Amino acid sequence: MEDLTFFDVNCQIGTPMCGCLEFASKTEDLIKELDFAGISKAVVSHVNTPSGGAVLGNHFVNRALREDTEQRLIGCWCILPECLNENIPSGENLCREMKEKRIGMLEICPVSHRWVPHRITIGKLFDMLAERKILIKTSVQEMGSWNEFYNLVERFPRNRFLITNTNLWGCDRYIRPLFETTDKVFMELSEYWVAEGIANLVERYGADHLLYGSGYPSWTHVSQMMNIKHAKISESDRRKIASGNLERLLEEAQL
Repeated sequence: MEDLTFFDVNCQIGTPMCGCLEFASKTEDLIKELDFAGISKAVVSHVNTPSGGAVLGNHFVNRALREDTEQRLIGCWCILPECLNENIPSGENLCREMKEKRIGMLEICPVSHRWVPHRITIGKLFDMLAERKILIKTSVQEMGSWNEFYNLVERFPRNRFLITNTNLWGCDRYIRPLFETTDKVFMELSEYWVAEGIANLVERYGADHLLYGSGYPSWTHVSQMMNIKHAKISESDRRKIASGNLERLLEEAQL
């Protein structure tokens, strides 16, 4: 097996408000965790963004990136409907500041932040993000259910979505219909624990939908690294999942 470069798409930094997890509270701590696991780079959001709010979470992400002198971290900002007039850039200003501050993708937390991801609330912004091929991350928990994620994909068929934290054991009946019908939905693997599941998905749909994500600090960095390394897939597909797909998606984003 060739050496793999891993690029973590679902990693968090900060001290959780609940205080019940092992965590990296500082940038240097997170870099040490990445080095210990053998991970090259990571897309980071702040662990308290859902509970503390998008504005505060984005502020802490910016601080982490400023402290990252090696530039191994790429930021993920959380966005809100523009009508709320909160301290988050909008329109073309959003893309310009993303580029300036090394932000590669965006996330939404509709359940925690009390808004409905509908064209009425965020259609104009999502249309701009679709044109620029900017990846939007969300989780099953933050959508409220798989049904609501399906509704999101139907409302915004031109947008690229990354679904994270899919719940342990058996999301195949939820995710496969999406892979059957769109090439704009991607899944990170932190909670994908299905026997021979990665190999089966790759055989049926190809490797382009799948991205390595750790789910840190809820999960360790290394658990899905093991699954990817030992999946019965080609080395080229293994490289795509470990880092290649994420590299491609970030390069295609027009910032």
